[in-house]
Amino acid sequence: MSFAISPYPDVNAVLARYHRYIKVILGDKFLGMYLYGSLTIGYFDWDSSDIDYLVATTEEIRGDTLAKLQQMHVDLSKESDRWGLEIEASYIPQKALWKHDLDDRHHPHIDRGDNRLDVMQHDMDWIVQR
Repeated sequence: MSFAISPYPDVNAVLARYHRYIKVILGDKFLGMYLYGSLTIGYFDWDSSDIDYLVATTEEIRGDTLAKLQQMHVDLSKESDRWGLEIEASYIPQKALWKHDLDDRHHPHIDRGDNRLDVMQHDMDWIVQR
């Protein structure tokens, strides 16, 4: 699969690497990986932007699968000086993508500047990303 989705070869390489590992870890739970943020709306700035993506899953990610994703984020963050801590990602089950449900808004997420994937609350601003 080609990841020539941006004019930045190293960004494409980072996305391809994450995509490859995520698909292996999630297996049948993987539905798709989608970009959002500056890369998708044409405001990406090499010096200040991060890489934002959302992974749609068949079910909520917990337990051993979550632990493997957490370790993947730690490991991959060390592979790139430029992009290692410039990833913002969420893993959300398909049913939770359809609407913002106050009772179903805690999903694995990693913030820019960190390499820890934790289950955290997705607030109302996530309506836009969905």
